Amino acid sequence: MKFVLYGHGGFYNRGCEAIVRTTADAIRKIDPQARIRLASYEYRKDRECPYHIVDKIEPHRNVRYSPPHLAAYGFRKIGLKRADLWMQKRWLSKLVRWGDVFVSVGGDNYCYEEPVDFYGIDRMIRDHGKKLVFWGASIDGELITHRMREDLKGFDLIVVRESLSYQALTKLGLANVHVCPDPAFMMEPEACALPQGWRAGNTIGLNLSPLSMRYADSSDTVQKAVFNMVGHILNSTDSAIALVPHVVHHSLAGPQNDLDALLPVYERFQDTGRVLLVSHAEHNAMQLKYIISQCSLFIGARTHATIAAYSTCVPTLVLGYSVKSRGIALDLFGELAGRVLSVKDIKHENDLAEAYKKLADGAQQTKKHLEEVMDGYIAQTQKGLDAMKGVL
Repeated sequence: MKFVLYGHGGFYNRGCEAIVRTTADAIRKIDPQARIRLASYEYRKDRECPYHIVDKIEPHRNVRYSPPHLAAYGFRKIGLKRADLWMQKRWLSKLVRWGDVFVSVGGDNYCYEEPVDFYGIDRMIRDHGKKLVFWGASIDGELITHRMREDLKGFDLIVVRESLSYQALTKLGLANVHVCPDPAFMMEPEACALPQGWRAGNTIGLNLSPLSMRYADSSDTVQKAVFNMVGHILNSTDSAIALVPHVVHHSLAGPQNDLDALLPVYERFQDTGRVLLVSHAEHNAMQLKYIISQCSLFIGARTHATIAAYSTCVPTLVLGYSVKSRGIALDLFGELAGRVLSVKDIKHENDLAEAYKKLADGAQQTKKHLEEVMDGYIAQTQKGLDAMKGVL
């Protein structure tokens, strides 16, 4: 069968890369002869990546400065605000004619705001009689509108990655919903050289995201809390600290570059010789997962950075800001206290340092718990594969 993965933001986001890798692997387990194409919002950049994950990468929207892109820009300038969606649908129409099964792999696309553009794309796919699957999704129940509910009802299958999203959708009466772990939990780490200055068994990983700062009451307070925590670790332990960017991009609208949040930390503490900056460009998602797996503790804002830690049984504190981080932690631990710290709850400069102390104090117990539950948790991904088989 011919599969099209769509809703993909770009491999510069290692979480998106992890989802595409594991989803393509899952499809090939179901159908070893499957042909897979990926519709990417970062077509030009993704096409240059040395990754052989899918058979072909296609543009998700008009390639910048192409005639359709310039036409859509002109239409918008004269007030036709939906012109870009019309041109995007036109660009995707050849893929719709080619494919048999369409898998929406943008797990966050329904997580933060109403994804109006996708309603038209999904309707076009359905109108052509093609199978439609929403894979590895998170959906905030408070954001579900009537239009979103109608769009979700049109999927042949929805597989959400945590129980909070599952509860929100089943509460609406949707019968096409299954829950299983994020596909990135299945991704195997790929061994690589660790950064210079790494202390084996004694390096703490830290990931920060400017996206999370949008949800903080005061980004200045959060930054001061990060500085305070890093200073505390350096003064009270002999651990190294590895700064791990998981999303790096400069041109997307909105804050997307983790280096914007991590570089101030590196510049402030680099003279200690114990704060390391991991290269994003030199490591793919599997290699970053390996680096994270070698950490003694991990503190992270990006969901897929924390998934890399969870799935390799590294005691983790999530700097959460969304339903997905809360739902995954609840499914793994049955509680949020000490597992997820919302950036909105960072009110004082010492809040992160205190959260780190609790993480460190309970590290052995947390690691033991993860080792006991992780194999069974990851095995639940088979439910999603079985559900997709049923649709096909």
